[in-house]
Amino acid sequence: MVLEKKIFGMPCGVDFPRSLASGILKFFSAHPPEVLARVNIVVNTKRMRLRLLEEFASLGSILIPNVHVVSDLSELIGTFKDPNPKSHLQYRFELMVLVQKLIEQQPDLASKSALYDLTDNLAKLIDELQGENVTPSIIKKLNVEDQSGHWQRILHFVDIVTTYLEKRNLEPDSEGFQRNQVRALLKGWEEFPPENYIFIAGSTGSRGTTLELIKGIYGLNKGVVVLPGFDFHMPETVLGSISDPLIGEDHPQYRFVKMLKGLNVKYKDVGIWPTGSPPSIPRNKLISLALRPAPFTDSWMSEGPKLECLDRACEGLSLFEAENQREEALAIAMVLRKAADLNKRAALVTPDRRLARQVTAELLRWGIIPDDSAGLSFHLTLPGRFLRKVSAIFNRSPTASELIAILKNPICHSDDVNRGKHLRLVTKLETFLRKNTIIDPTVDHLHRFLKENNQEFSQKWVKWLSIFLGKFQNEGQQELGYWLCEHISNAEYLAVGCDPLEEKTSGSLWQNDAGEMAKKIVDNIFAVASSAPSISSSDYNKMLNTIFSSYEVRNSHISHDNILIWGTLEARANGTDLLILSGLNEGIWPAQPEPDQWMNRKMRIDAGLLLPERRIGLSAHDFQQAMGANEVWITRSKRNSESETTPSRWLNRLINLLAGLNSNGGKLALENMRSRGSQHLLLLNELEKTKKIKKPSRPEPIPPLKVRPKKLSVTEIKTLIRDPYSIYARHILKIEPLERLDKFSSYALRGIVYHSIFEQFVMNWNSDADLKSHQENLEKMASDVIKVGTSNKILQNFWRKGINDISLSFIKDEIERQQEATSSAFERSGKLYIRGLNFEISGKADRIDLNKNGGAIIYDYKSGTLPSLKQQVAYDKQLYLLSLILQNGGFEGISSTKVDAAFFVPVKPNLKKIHIPVDLESVEEFEVKLGELLSAYLMLSTGFKARRALFLKQDYSPYDQISRYGEWDTSDKCEIEIL
Repeated sequence: MVLEKKIFGMPCGVDFPRSLASGILKFFSAHPPEVLARVNIVVNTKRMRLRLLEEFASLGSILIPNVHVVSDLSELIGTFKDPNPKSHLQYRFELMVLVQKLIEQQPDLASKSALYDLTDNLAKLIDELQGENVTPSIIKKLNVEDQSGHWQRILHFVDIVTTYLEKRNLEPDSEGFQRNQVRALLKGWEEFPPENYIFIAGSTGSRGTTLELIKGIYGLNKGVVVLPGFDFHMPETVLGSISDPLIGEDHPQYRFVKMLKGLNVKYKDVGIWPTGSPPSIPRNKLISLALRPAPFTDSWMSEGPKLECLDRACEGLSLFEAENQREEALAIAMVLRKAADLNKRAALVTPDRRLARQVTAELLRWGIIPDDSAGLSFHLTLPGRFLRKVSAIFNRSPTASELIAILKNPICHSDDVNRGKHLRLVTKLETFLRKNTIIDPTVDHLHRFLKENNQEFSQKWVKWLSIFLGKFQNEGQQELGYWLCEHISNAEYLAVGCDPLEEKTSGSLWQNDAGEMAKKIVDNIFAVASSAPSISSSDYNKMLNTIFSSYEVRNSHISHDNILIWGTLEARANGTDLLILSGLNEGIWPAQPEPDQWMNRKMRIDAGLLLPERRIGLSAHDFQQAMGANEVWITRSKRNSESETTPSRWLNRLINLLAGLNSNGGKLALENMRSRGSQHLLLLNELEKTKKIKKPSRPEPIPPLKVRPKKLSVTEIKTLIRDPYSIYARHILKIEPLERLDKFSSYALRGIVYHSIFEQFVMNWNSDADLKSHQENLEKMASDVIKVGTSNKILQNFWRKGINDISLSFIKDEIERQQEATSSAFERSGKLYIRGLNFEISGKADRIDLNKNGGAIIYDYKSGTLPSLKQQVAYDKQLYLLSLILQNGGFEGISSTKVDAAFFVPVKPNLKKIHIPVDLESVEEFEVKLGELLSAYLMLSTGFKARRALFLKQDYSPYDQISRYGEWDTSDKCEIEIL
């Protein structure tokens, strides 16, 4: 066998590494083995290199060629004077120093908080400049008419690029190192052309450095270029239209057209690689026609009816359009499971990592762990999440939810002996924080907790946790090494726990694959930390998240051999029996081009840089290659979590083309594709089918009289009227609702703090002070009380702002209140005994004033929504009950007193106080109705109905989950259950 041409292409669908290996072996089969051993092959990725070596070994070759990766040609070059590139983090940090200096010199260019993001975007631009051999001087010479001054600001950053690249001439980064390698190699070949064959295979030449190497190898006497996924069915008339990057950059064959133009080779002169034939030539013709550039889609009308064997072309294709992402993931998992049962090699190919994780989760129900080439992003692993949570609380105390999340992480207190004790205390601490509405736990709170759980291990545990809460870092800008040392010190302290068996240990923080990766990342950062500028704790967190997300952790030793998940890059280098192309929606495959903050499309073309559509074109080429496989499943979801989705442009073209080909069976082929996909929908429905269970009814339990409550609080009377089931759950079932740990629990705490502020303010009222002095006193008291109430700086500022907003109106109203009456009691508890029913109602009055006539005025501060007059008549009986307690002498230290008035006082701006509506219902009338209400619930026939009369259907009840609300509706009849 003789290679008659210097450039070849492999059709779509061919197993590229296998075909390349068999072709090279056939070509050198007539030569001595040592000739093959002197052959050099350059491939585009390490994965392709490994696969190619495997194929050579499987074909029984004694000696095999030397296989190199385009990113590292050191073995091919021999002696190379440039040192190996250092850590990319060091170069990133050095660039960050330059960006920080520029921001300090010209603060109007960008905010300090944008330091790392700006550095990251600038680093990408520098990589592209080096990859495409574009110097900063070319950027500066661009003719730009800019009235806004935006381009002038960008030129300041271009100056940074110039400074950075000048420094990199002596110590090149990875992009510069690769370009220098290629240049040194090409220069050496000019003087001493290689005597043996050199193949460059698998690359599309999408980057300037790689394209330069392809041109150099093609110019050698024994240089051969092998192109992947070459479309041999595209007519010459189409080629000219996609040669313009502004028009054809997003076409799958654009890079080949550009490359062949640079090599001065006609498209038709590209040879077909002699080994390996595509599974379906008719399908390749169909896909080629479907992906024609937009100006040439009119050829569908002329060439479409001429397509032959469309039934064979679509025979191995199945189309599944799921209603949602979960349905898509489950369908894919079922296809993969079936492949595993049939011992077929199957691969899911998708750029959507979220979908890949969903499929992995679905496969676990059958005990299948797929071999995911991307692994799991490190920031999602246990050590990654733990380290991120620990760094997030630098220079501040953790909130209750943050603290519990850290303590529950399996890495925290990860010694085998005391882990169980630790978890028990964490559960108790969480309950303690919820019951006491503590959103910002402090050391004092822990000491209160210890009094309730005072044991030997608890003492050690509280001391250990108190030391952690007492740790604070220096504020402001600090060296990266300082932040990292503090971070790792805190993480190891938490991981060890309060009673370690060994003095020098770090728990399970650095154990297993993810832990080893964590150690590697931290060591890498430590090694180059001196190159980084001084940064704030927030910048450190941003930087850490970005670095963590750039690493992956793989567990291939426990995965299934034949069930694979690939990215589009991995799919190029591998072959399989079944290929599943998933996530074929716009915005996913292809992804939307990233916005370019530096240059527009026209400027990029003028400078010689790549267009944003380049990635779309590469994705289109990946799609075209994958569609040529023997058996292909195409899946997409019609909706995502937010809205309806749009099918991928390539899938849309294929569907529209087939739907219009009635004469030669295209429409029927499309229906068959969908039919094969819908068969799995039936299986999916069978899998998801559950036993029909009786719908729970709206509960109305009737407990025995002896267990019914004999005591209720003032606020619980409102609950008894509106939601009796809550009274049943709390007082009969003894189920106490717990406060939430997140920000919503701060509403209840805010009410407590506001009450305390106004109580202290009125108790220390100075009648001689002027309005300004009153405001100053109120603000000072508010500041002191708020500091005690929460250590959260954000809540402190928010609550101070709330007090300041209402201070003026509150003080003016308070002056009037002081003139009307004298404050007599604050936060006074009282009880009302209902004679004849043996029932007690307890309550607390925020404030009771006595006027000159001996009458009382009751005030209740409200930080929430004030009840209207009609609502008070219907169910909100707080003022009525407090009036009854006072009139019956139920408050401690206050004799029976007539109530002249009662008010809800808002502690929110722009609201007026609400009085008790005695003109609509007197206190005496209410007392009668109260007796009737309590008598009814003390009757054996009265049940405790769930959500009897809540104001709105969407109103929250703390016992909705217990009553199973949602499975029944408020329009349903209650089911009486006698207990």
